Amino acid sequence: MTSLILPWSQLCVCLLEGVILSLVYLALLWGTVRALPHVHYKALFLLCSTIIRLVLLFTAVLMLSQRNPAKIIWIITSLVITRLITVGLVKTRRKA
Repeated sequence: MTSLILPWSQLCVCLLEGVILSLVYLALLWGTVRALPHVHYKALFLLCSTIIRLVLLFTAVLMLSQRNPAKIIWIITSLVITRLITVGLVKTRRKA
């Protein structure tokens, strides 16, 4: 059984990788939403885009974590936190 405790340097790298992956994922999502009005088969486009984004995300997480469970958990935690912060900022900006 592996420990979830990582040295500070590895923990910071995992968190930074999660932030970068999250921002790339959200940028690709933003590009999908922007292209949607110009697409004829919207449902198929959304499905393909979602599958591509998820495959890229999961592949990147597995590659960056070197299949270390502790690193995977910290990267995914950083992904989720970054997504929540980003969505919160966008919602706040839209209300203003």
